[in-house]
Amino acid sequence: MNIAICDDNEIERREIAIKSGIILDELGEEHTLTEFVSGEDLLDSDAVYDVALLDMEMPGLNGLETAGVLHGRNSAIEIVFVTSHDELSRQAYKVRAFRYVLKSAMDEELKEAYSAIIEEKKKKFEIVLNDGEKNICMNMDEIYYIEALGDRTRVCIGSESMLFCRSLKYWDRLFGNRMYQCHKSFLVNFKNVRAVNSDAFFLKNGKSIPISARKKVESREKYIEYIKENARYY
Repeated sequence: MNIAICDDNEIERREIAIKSGIILDELGEEHTLTEFVSGEDLLDSDAVYDVALLDMEMPGLNGLETAGVLHGRNSAIEIVFVTSHDELSRQAYKVRAFRYVLKSAMDEELKEAYSAIIEEKKKKFEIVLNDGEKNICMNMDEIYYIEALGDRTRVCIGSESMLFCRSLKYWDRLFGNRMYQCHKSFLVNFKNVRAVNSDAFFLKNGKSIPISARKKVESREKYIEYIKENARYY
């Protein structure tokens, strides 16, 4: 989960970041936290965020104005206002805020907000597939790769796989940028990649997925971009 924290007060901003890290570690959620001192500073960033924690009152663009621009750029972003002003809570819903957290009750309310966001995220990744005989419910994160086999495709989930009468193009449209086509016959899920070289992606289940010659450079660039946005460093 890629999270932006925007507050002009450095002490309070650091407190939000520290508490966010502790809560997300407790919840077992991989995350990246980036701090911003103003709405303008945040909007100058080229990164794509899953969640933005915003103070309501800031010099320049306030939290509401910043949230409006963020939603205009990325309708999937979850906005959480973290503020000292309870009387402003009604305004938060004008920009479809996910939660309104009071700084005086941050320990409880911030944890509840993150827990709810994680549950929503899980729902968004859940899909129902039909293999011709039955409906199969799975989480997109469980898919390691998808392989084209003539007029059918094989979806690999961990050490298991299932065949579907769907084209690779169908899966590519369905998952969008959540999966990457590194070869004419393969889509790979970056979330389940352990390593990469110029010839293949090496997955966490021990499988290796070939990279086509014309995609050697792009594959590495796309994976590095994914790592920058999603990895955590210690």
